[in-house]
Amino acid sequence: QTCEKFGLSLFNIYTCSKSFQSINECFKNDKINIKNFFDSGVASAVANLNDNEKKEGVACIDLGSKTSKVIVFINDKIVYTKVIPVGGEHVTTDISKGLDISRESSEHAKILYGTLSPQFNEKITINSKYFKNKLISRNLLFGIIKPRYEEIFEIIRDNIFDDLYARVSIKSLVITGGASKIYGITNISESIFNRKVRIGAVGNRQSFFYNKPEFSTLLGLIKL
Repeated sequence: QTCEKFGLSLFNIYTCSKSFQSINECFKNDKINIKNFFDSGVASAVANLNDNEKKEGVACIDLGSKTSKVIVFINDKIVYTKVIPVGGEHVTTDISKGLDISRESSEHAKILYGTLSPQFNEKITINSKYFKNKLISRNLLFGIIKPRYEEIFEIIRDNIFDDLYARVSIKSLVITGGASKIYGITNISESIFNRKVRIGAVGNRQSFFYNKPEFSTLLGLIKL
């Protein structure tokens, strides 16, 4: 069958084996056969990390909407995994409350004008279906977004660095996921983690459509 639109809504959870088996039985009862299960954070890491990074020690941070998935590779082995309940939706909520606009308009403003570097008082227009258009300084938006990203990275850093082995062994970080697509994220994350950071990319420069961090988990799952 074909369709005009196709979407998936996902939420990452950890559960005991008994609950896992019960869920699997529910699928079987509806004649849905699950071939395999994979951790989405691992999938994102598989799509983005190269062999040298995985040997030397690297953390892959997948910044999603509601959660951030962290996977640490050392000597080609996964030594640390964590799902942390912070993500891009928290930034959108801050914008919505700070500017008194709808969540839809906040997401739109974040994507179009969001930055983690000051813009020298450039003026931007925030559009909304439910409110009158607002003319604001881009620095105002920066002032809302930057503290939240700093908090997100500090929470992730504290979780990773609580593990002494991971903290000592991590030489670099790769950031991916939809919330990683904001100008200035490399500089701010390097200052917080004190490690070399790059933004994840899937494919090569020619495959422009796929060479985007928001496709990391999907393409990693296909690869797995």
